[in-house]
Amino acid sequence: MPRPGQTSTITEIQRSDHMTIRIGNAPCSWGVEFAGDPRNPAWREVLRQNAEAGYSGIELGPVGYMPEDPAILGEALAEHGLELIGGVASLPKTRRTASTSPTSPTGVEVPWALM
Repeated sequence: MPRPGQTSTITEIQRSDHMTIRIGNAPCSWGVEFAGDPRNPAWREVLRQNAEAGYSGIELGPVGYMPEDPAILGEALAEHGLELIGGVASLPKTRRTASTSPTSPTGVEVPWALM
């Protein structure tokens, strides 16, 4: 309500909107740290269990763990009602000298700003 002496015609603010928080998970919750590890569960099994646990999204995990073909991955995500929410960028944990340049597992040069 306006205070005495205010000329505003707005007397009440009603908020009917609300925030929805959706929570996702990641393959690392299943122990997936490296794509080629033979102990990793199958990526489709991770999607299934992620959805059964009530999550609405999942990240890609390490490069090469889930398929990179959008059609294959998109179909599998849709099958479980999941959305892709992120990915993983593995970077070296030590600083490099100016004479070396860090690269990702795919050979793409990594900007120093990410170090």
